[in-house]
Amino acid sequence: AEVLLDRAIAIFERTRSNPRVLFQCYQTRGEISWAAGRKSEAETDLHLAMDLAEAIRSKSGGAGRERARSFSNFAEVFEIMVAWQVERQDVSKALSAIERGRARSLQDEMNLRGANIDAGRTVAEKEAAVAREDELNKKISFLESRLSVFPAPTNGQKSEVYEALVYELSLARKLLYEHDRDRRNNSPVYRNLLAVGGGTLRISQLQRRLEESRGHMLVYMIGEKGSYLVSIRSQSAELFALNLDAKLAKTLGTTKGPLTDDKMRQILMHEDKGGVLQQISDPKQPVPVDRLHALWQVLLPDSVQTQLTGAETERILIVPDGALTLLPFETLVVKTEPKPKYLLEVAAPVLYAPSATVLYNLYQRPADTTAVADRHVVTIGNPTYTNSTNNNTAHSDQIAASGTSRYGGHGPLAPLPNTGIEAQWVADIFGKVGMQVSRLLAAEATEANLRSGLGNCQMAHLACHGLVDQTYGNFFGALALTPGSGSTSKSSNDGFLTLAEVYQLDLSKCELTILSACQTNYGPQQQGEGTWAMSRGFLVAGSRRIVASNWLVDDEAAASLISYFCGGLAKPYKAGTGGATGAAETAKPALSQDYALALQASKRWIAGQDKWRHPYYWGALVLVGPE
Repeated sequence: AEVLLDRAIAIFERTRSNPRVLFQCYQTRGEISWAAGRKSEAETDLHLAMDLAEAIRSKSGGAGRERARSFSNFAEVFEIMVAWQVERQDVSKALSAIERGRARSLQDEMNLRGANIDAGRTVAEKEAAVAREDELNKKISFLESRLSVFPAPTNGQKSEVYEALVYELSLARKLLYEHDRDRRNNSPVYRNLLAVGGGTLRISQLQRRLEESRGHMLVYMIGEKGSYLVSIRSQSAELFALNLDAKLAKTLGTTKGPLTDDKMRQILMHEDKGGVLQQISDPKQPVPVDRLHALWQVLLPDSVQTQLTGAETERILIVPDGALTLLPFETLVVKTEPKPKYLLEVAAPVLYAPSATVLYNLYQRPADTTAVADRHVVTIGNPTYTNSTNNNTAHSDQIAASGTSRYGGHGPLAPLPNTGIEAQWVADIFGKVGMQVSRLLAAEATEANLRSGLGNCQMAHLACHGLVDQTYGNFFGALALTPGSGSTSKSSNDGFLTLAEVYQLDLSKCELTILSACQTNYGPQQQGEGTWAMSRGFLVAGSRRIVASNWLVDDEAAASLISYFCGGLAKPYKAGTGGATGAAETAKPALSQDYALALQASKRWIAGQDKWRHPYYWGALVLVGPE
């Protein structure tokens, strides 16, 4: 086999006629060499395979979703490299392999922010592209408005008119997505900004950052054959393979052995609705204390458990993977007796990131030099929804897999009066410390008003319905705002701020975006890319950090949690924090610098209320980005 592989590699290296076959040859020869004990040779071949996978990705067609899907076909080689490093205990090589396969399309979009993808096109080409986009958007808005007043069939009944509207809407959405994809794919600017290289982040860089915050970073890889954890502290780094013994496997309802992606999904999201995530996100279900404790033991080796709950750790930074991106680690049960003790209660604040590279880049983003006096807060709440019902339990809705909108088969959106109270609380909190606040309530809570209010915005707070679309990488997922005038003919103000539109916002001055809506950190899963969630769009738009939700949120509890959180943030800068632009501005109002600690305090307060003790009420909202 090796002789044939040597010949094949020689041919394909010379001709470069089939890079995918060459990739397979490198990987196979590397695995043979490893099994034969020639480990240095094996690693050399595997590195060549990884380099080739990245080169193929940079030349693959489509937008981020298509490239991520194509890149996932090469995921095995990155997992193999990490598995090998467990044996050799080379933490640096393991982290490099993980990061090279992680959140690459998100990094592309962040690199693209502010770039003109139409550069180089003729005026006629630009006008034609804009005209086609407007045409499709108008058609979608029109069909959505028709469906908003058209009753969905019930009790197995059929309606040819309704089904025709749903079909037309699905087709129009498909055409709009393909138009956006092709516009990007055919742009030399877009293609030149693709993240070709990866894995340049060094452990020493992370450790210097962790030393400042006394933080502990946990980087996970959840693979098809096994799962791994890189544990990084300021003075040390360790690499672990994650396994289930017979007792833990029984508790979690799976089989013993290596923890795999399939097992992780089975544990968290079982087909009978009895998964751990399904239970903690439903207040009507009992808290699965034993299984949350078992997950604590599986995901965190004993030495790491001791470090996380010790006084030396002041921040816990989680870089999850696979289905693990949906699990708030604060809900893990550290002790079961005499009563459950959650990680929230006994450890440092927790924050999350799509990748260690993305988190490090957010840390390194240049400080905003805008004068403190010119910074302000924008808050949106209680949007006016046409054809509303009186149901008011959770501010969410989910778009069906068919691609129909919030009205397409799901009926009208419920009014959310508590979000108006929440927005008013936020406005009052920051107003009392002297910050400028733009209140966008009820009829004023439109897309157009939001866009106009974002200039020099230091914090944006949006309390509304969240819509998740499981098709096209959540391209049509949205935050539901108040429709503006002429909403059926102007999609940019139709009341649905889609993920695609969020990418185009300018949040370059924004330190924090609070998405107080359901499932804003949830969406379609993509191996190596994480979750296509609304929170992702706000990172791309420039916000340094996001507070977003992993599941449906309770209207009243969310309002109380967010107001408590903002109360912890609405403080003047203190000298030496690095937040103010000069000594003269030290006492002027602005956001506190301790976002993670403020969120933890608010979640602990909610969890301390008897009626909100269940993790459903406090577990959903997480901080994505630096503390």
